[in-house]
Amino acid sequence: MKIDPERILKMLDERAELELMESEANEHLDEELEKILALFELEHSGAPIVRDIKNHIRNLAENRLAEGKELTVEDVKEQVKRTLKFHLMYRVPYAEIPATIMKKIERLLENNGETIDRIIEENRKYVEKICKNIMKYLKSSIDARKARKAIFGMDEYDTITLEKLVYLIYSCLKHAIVEDEEENKNK
Repeated sequence: MKIDPERILKMLDERAELELMESEANEHLDEELEKILALFELEHSGAPIVRDIKNHIRNLAENRLAEGKELTVEDVKEQVKRTLKFHLMYRVPYAEIPATIMKKIERLLENNGETIDRIIEENRKYVEKICKNIMKYLKSSIDARKARKAIFGMDEYDTITLEKLVYLIYSCLKHAIVEDEEENKNK
């Protein structure tokens, strides 16, 4: 048995590749979430609304994934309604949201969100495809994050505890150990 430190560097490269895969999946996920905003002409509405709708749908999708379920068109529709109602009712004063956007939100929510329902129904197949893509990219992102963390047992921003440090050293040694061919033959 011998130690090959180059193998640790290879694992570091593999970790970087996984980080890139996660980043690309997150970019695609963000593009899909933007498509939902575009249906309601909210993609340029300002940071709070855009951020909240995207985050709420992503969190809902993460919950569905953890439950082994799919994200549905109805899930998206109800989440958009809830988020817009929140912005309409609880964001006082409305200084951070332009008046034109507030009017747009009010129109979307009129008659218990009838406009939202109509827009979703008119684009049902499109929204179904978006939901499938959201789940696909979210799963890719989560899988890449888990695989990346599994390599050295921690993420780059984790607080280093003694236990994590020992696991990190153990992981590095485990990756660096190369068994000789002769030892393998004798076993």
